[in-house]
Amino acid sequence: MKSYTLKLVSAICLSLILSSLLFADETNYPHLSFKESFGTGKWGYLDGTLEEAQFNRPQGMIITESGAILVADTYNHCIRKIIRNSAVEEGQVTTFLGKCGVEGSGLEHLCEATENSNIILYKPTDILEKGNSIFVLDSGNNRLLEVSGNSTREINTTDFCESFTDNCEIDDNKCNLKLPTAMTLIDNGLIFIADTGNHRIISVDSDQVINLVAGTGKAGYDPEKRNAGESPLDTPTAIVPYYNSSNLAALFVVDSGNGLIRQLRPGESVDWLMSTIAGSDNFSTMLENTHTAQLFKLEKPYLMISKSNNGRNPLMISQPTKQRILGLTPTREIYIAYQGENLAIPYAMAINANTDELWLFDSSGMLKVFDIE
Repeated sequence: MKSYTLKLVSAICLSLILSSLLFADETNYPHLSFKESFGTGKWGYLDGTLEEAQFNRPQGMIITESGAILVADTYNHCIRKIIRNSAVEEGQVTTFLGKCGVEGSGLEHLCEATENSNIILYKPTDILEKGNSIFVLDSGNNRLLEVSGNSTREINTTDFCESFTDNCEIDDNKCNLKLPTAMTLIDNGLIFIADTGNHRIISVDSDQVINLVAGTGKAGYDPEKRNAGESPLDTPTAIVPYYNSSNLAALFVVDSGNGLIRQLRPGESVDWLMSTIAGSDNFSTMLENTHTAQLFKLEKPYLMISKSNNGRNPLMISQPTKQRILGLTPTREIYIAYQGENLAIPYAMAINANTDELWLFDSSGMLKVFDIE
C-alpha cells in the first residue's frame, strides 16, 4: 500500500511538472496585453466621443479599408461607426445604419437621424465590407442585407429548397436563415454564413445563389461523417477563411454547442470535407492544462478572428464561460492569449493588422484595446 501511494504521488508530481513546462512555453506565442478602454461602463445608446458613447451588447465588429470601425450594436438594433484620427484623438461615434430602439427592442427613447435611418434592423450580429457595399446580418429578422450608398437590397434565401430538399420537406422554415450569427468573405466574392439556428454553414454568391456547405439542419455530432453536408453541427457561431498562397485552403468554424473548432476543406468527390482541429469529444481524455488542441476542454467557444488569413498567425477564440481569449496556432497548439482583470465576458472582436491591436467589447459595457505581442 505504501509503495502504491508513493508511486501515485510521484505520478501526480510528474504530471504537475510537465503541465508547468507546457504552459511555460506560452511566452513563444502571440499574447494580448491590455492597452486602454473607452466608454461609460453602462449599456445604453449615445453617440459622441468614445469616452461618452454607449453601446448595447454588440456582437460584431469590423475595421474597414478606410480605417473606420463598424459595430453591429445588436441590442440597439443599429450599426454604429467609430472614426479615429489625429484631429479627433479620442474618437467619434455615430449611428451609421438603422433606427436605434425601433424594432422590437422595448426601448422608449428615439434616436437621432442617421445616414440610413429608413432601414429597420432587429438584433444585427455581424457586418462585412465588400467593395463599395456593406453587408449586414440582420439576425432577428433572419435576413442578409446589402447596403450600397442610399440603396438597400435584401439577399433572397427563400429559394434555398433546391439544395436543402430533405429538411425543407420537414420544415419550410429550413429554407430561410434562422438567427444567423456570423459571416466571412473570401477573395472570389463568396460570402459564408453561420446559420446558427439551423446548425449549418451556407454560401451566397454575387448572383444570390445559395448553397449548403456544412451541417444537416439539425443539432448533433457524428465523427464518422467526413462529408460536410452530411456531418451535423451544433450552434455554429463563427467562420474564418485560410488561404494557401492565393487559393482558399480551408474554412475554420466554431462549432460552439459541440465545444469544437472544425475545419472545412474543399473535396474532390464531395464539395467540402469536415474534420476537427481543436476541442475533444471524449470526456475521459479532454484536458484543461494541455497545449494539444484536440485534447483541450473547449467549453462553449463563441467568436473567432485572425490577424491574417495566410495560416501564419494564430486564431483568436473567445471563450465567454471562462472570460478569456484563447490562441490556436497553425501547428494545432492551444494556449491562453489573455485572461485577467481587464476582460469580462467577451462579445464583439476585431483585429487591426496595421497597428497589431485587438479591439473588443465585453460585458463591462466598455470598448477595450489590447496590443498583440
